[in-house]
Amino acid sequence: YLKTVFEGRLSAYYPAFPEGGLARVHFIIGRSGGKTPKVEQATIEAAIRDIVRTWEDALSDAAEASGGDQALKAIAARLPESYRDSFSAAVALADARRIAKISAGNPIAIDYYRHAEQKPHQAALKIYHHGSPVALSRRVPVLENIGFRVISERTFEVGDEQSGLVFIHDMELENSYGKPIDLTDGGALFEDAFLSVWRGDVDNDGYNGLAQTAGLWSGEITILRAYGRYLQQVGIPQSQDFIAAALNRYPDIARGLHALFIARLGPTAETEGVVAAKHLKAKIKDALEDVPNIDDDTIIRRYLNLIEASLRTNHFVADTKEK
Repeated sequence: YLKTVFEGRLSAYYPAFPEGGLARVHFIIGRSGGKTPKVEQATIEAAIRDIVRTWEDALSDAAEASGGDQALKAIAARLPESYRDSFSAAVALADARRIAKISAGNPIAIDYYRHAEQKPHQAALKIYHHGSPVALSRRVPVLENIGFRVISERTFEVGDEQSGLVFIHDMELENSYGKPIDLTDGGALFEDAFLSVWRGDVDNDGYNGLAQTAGLWSGEITILRAYGRYLQQVGIPQSQDFIAAALNRYPDIARGLHALFIARLGPTAETEGVVAAKHLKAKIKDALEDVPNIDDDTIIRRYLNLIEASLRTNHFVADTKEK
């Protein structure tokens, strides 16, 4: 710090240990020329205080600033040294808050976020799991189908056998499609996509990439998946992976198909839905002019035909099944 602020180099330093609990270090900063920068003593002292401040000191300050929750502070204090080398005390408290909410009956929580140095097409994900680590072979395929590429991974362990072990899997991600990853909702959309697969509510397949490309929620993707499955039943030659990939290649059209379904069969279908459906159909047909691949064109037109041929749906019936 000193060589940087004074635009020089560390020429020598001399530690001294007088009686008592204090130590003194004399630093000599050499400079090659030019005017010596003037730095306020208070600025230097504040910076040095931050340098010598321990992670535990920062945790105490962060806990006090956030309301002094001693239970969360205790959880954060048990985080391993490898975690402390990577994350601040404030982040540790946020992680402790998520850890406190999981248990054997509710074993998982996730958090999508972005490091300050990451680019828009990059993000990070923490998976908190109670009791046992989540194997890469279970995590990675789900994320890949949502449209992420896993770049790196590290795992931290907190707790003990008596209080219950929690494993934190921290993963660096990239958008497989090269587009920015939208985290303006705090990652809620991608959390919905991941946990829906985790709970077994939806299939782990390429349709889930529509969360990334088209911004659709898992319940909305289910509609397009159902039509894709029907196309398979009636003998369309393209595979489910190909159909899902076609929708992901044209996310605007995929959103339009979902919107057309809502307009034609949703709660307002008999009122403003009629006009909306007409405009949506025209918009989709216009967009088809820019689809050069005959297979993609065929799939989209089949979707359009099926949605127009649909007379009723139970999609909007409240789900009373216990989760």
